[in-house]
Amino acid sequence: MAATILPIAIIGGGLAGLHAERLLEAAGVGFRLFEARDRLGGRILSADAAGRPAEDGFDLGPSWFWPGMHPAMAATVAELGLTAFPQHDEGDVLVERLPNCPPQRYGGFRQEPRRRDGGAPVRALAAGLPDGCIRLGARVTHIGLDGDHGHSDRAGLRHGAEEGRRGRHGDRRGQAGLTATRL
Repeated sequence: MAATILPIAIIGGGLAGLHAERLLEAAGVGFRLFEARDRLGGRILSADAAGRPAEDGFDLGPSWFWPGMHPAMAATVAELGLTAFPQHDEGDVLVERLPNCPPQRYGGFRQEPRRRDGGAPVRALAAGLPDGCIRLGARVTHIGLDGDHGHSDRAGLRHGAEEGRRGRHGDRRGQAGLTATRL
């Protein structure tokens, strides 16, 4: 297969990788995202009531955020038009520190967390991406420099047969090799 010029390789399709691809796509910069699993989302896994992966359901992972402590997440949720609602947090908190000791009660601990709809950030960030920019089931095994005068990175992706990918290296000092294997 002929090499394709790609300026950026994103390793990981979790929230950070998906946010990076959204910013790159908006800036018109070409990229390829390599994700080891057969799905996007990283630690965000949406599951149905039986615990099976589902497009809608309950997030098993980062379901809450605190707008005052996470302003970037609050801005992203608003920008994507996602639903977030206040989580009930009035009343006392019981903390069990040790299994053989009774829980301790703490009052007045108000945090004002927000709860997101299940799976919404992953779906929203991945929506509208160009075909072929994401490689699922591709585990990156190494990255290395091959030379000191080039300005290209090379990424090899094994999806049955190996494919070569090339892109510019950020500091333009050498060629880098990236190998990914199918899980």
